[in-house]
Amino acid sequence: MDKRIRSTITFTFVALFLVTVPAVLLWTAGYSFNWKRQRVQKTGIIQVESVPKGARVVIDGVVQKKTTPAAITRLLPEDYSVTIEQDGYLSWHKTLEVQSSRTTFATGVVLYKNALPRNDVEKLITASAWSSDGTEAAFVAENGESKEVSAMVAGKDPLLLARFPKDSLSAEKVSWSPDAKYVLLVADSAGATRIVRFSADGSFPPLSVSDRFSKGKLLAHWTADGGVAVISAIGAYAVNATTGASSPLLLSKNVLDVVSSGGATYALRLIDATLPGDEQHAVLQKLTAAGEAVTVLSLPVSQYRFMQGGSGHLLISDEKKGQMIVVDETTAAIDSLDATGMQWEPKGGRLLLWNAYEISLYDPRDGSRELVTRLGSDIMQCAWSPAGDGIIYSTPNGISFVELDSRDIRNTYNLVRYSEGGPFTIDSASKLMRFVGAIGSQRGIFERDL
Repeated sequence: MDKRIRSTITFTFVALFLVTVPAVLLWTAGYSFNWKRQRVQKTGIIQVESVPKGARVVIDGVVQKKTTPAAITRLLPEDYSVTIEQDGYLSWHKTLEVQSSRTTFATGVVLYKNALPRNDVEKLITASAWSSDGTEAAFVAENGESKEVSAMVAGKDPLLLARFPKDSLSAEKVSWSPDAKYVLLVADSAGATRIVRFSADGSFPPLSVSDRFSKGKLLAHWTADGGVAVISAIGAYAVNATTGASSPLLLSKNVLDVVSSGGATYALRLIDATLPGDEQHAVLQKLTAAGEAVTVLSLPVSQYRFMQGGSGHLLISDEKKGQMIVVDETTAAIDSLDATGMQWEPKGGRLLLWNAYEISLYDPRDGSRELVTRLGSDIMQCAWSPAGDGIIYSTPNGISFVELDSRDIRNTYNLVRYSEGGPFTIDSASKLMRFVGAIGSQRGIFERDL
């Protein structure tokens, strides 16, 4: 081999070394050449996790070799169309930005089953309620010339608790005790209020709570300790749900509602004008052990009811104005919100709020509020999803899900479409959604796998 050939070979190897070694070093350091921008850039990562695991990951239309959980590496800094999909489930899709030397997370993604609802109980239901864990149902249903009160406990067939003449009840409401042992019926009957406590499993005879009070209009609801609060024209009473024994909480006219919170009892009252120039107003009062009513704050006259409080706050619904009033139990500071319904975050301190057209989140600890979505149809009910990743809500047309991840657009899924809808509940343990409604010719209680 002559000298010129040897020189050429040597030069070629040196050139290859000088080119490939830096390229390999840059590659191993996470750099790639961006042909769009004509320069070398540090790459990034998309970390993907889903429930259930094993879902396909599609990046810009290309199915990746790895399934969830997966780290998709060596991505140049730009926007990517990310889809997570699995057979039998609704797909998750979002455009995510990848930045140099950083990891973009698509974790906590919950895929919901693409399933049809099942008609579990076929009845013409006029009122219904679910236990707090979503496993038990109580309802009033029309059956010929009768109205029947029934309960479904532990997945068993409905148990008939009572039967009334159809015309003897109207505007009926049912509710569960906090321990899900009892069902409370409150209904209009012959110009008065009828209140009956039922044992959900039929082990105790019905207790007519309203018979212990003068005939007339009454307000009744469960208390946090499992008793029944009854508000009459002359005051508020606590009724033992087992024995029926009653004791006065506040003997005064114009009591609007009472509630127990943080070991204390509070009342909402209307105060009549006593002096010339005075006007009738409402007050929030704290009831002491000595029987005194200490005024916490004054409110303009309206139709107030207590809602379920929490995190050191009282919640008051202004049913006339369609507002929610949040009261700090320590400082008595108040915040008025445009909301007709609420639900506390299961493992947090935020409130899920909704009105006819908006769903939002509110944190009473700092007063912050975040709009989740705005709709063009009436919002009937909302609930936190089992994993806390989104909100499940109902409208007159069906039940849908909207996620909380606000990057790009929020994923929204239609879970159920019906011709008539009522209350729904989420059974997190069984991953089921149950609801009252009508689909085609079927009506009653339905359930859908989540």
